[in-house]
Amino acid sequence: MPARPAASRGDDYQQKEREFRQRRIQAEAAEEKQKQDTAQHREKCNRERDELAQMRDAGRLYTLNENGERSFMDDAARNAAIARQERLVAQLCSG
Repeated sequence: MPARPAASRGDDYQQKEREFRQRRIQAEAAEEKQKQDTAQHREKCNRERDELAQMRDAGRLYTLNENGERSFMDDAARNAAIARQERLVAQLCSG
């Protein structure tokens, strides 16, 4: 098998170097995106936990009707709302 010309070997090396740099840039970008996604997930989890704590501490919960007036929940509706929030926190904050 004949030896490759020197210029061809240099071109091959440069191509491999470009490919390596591109893979490294892509890996760094993927890692940065993962860090951002993790931070956003943690923030959302914390917000939902805070919401749950506020719901538990509140004596009465309410919703706003179409006129912007408070409509207070009875105990059953309050307990159901807290249970929904607990499930949401468990889902968002697990693992």
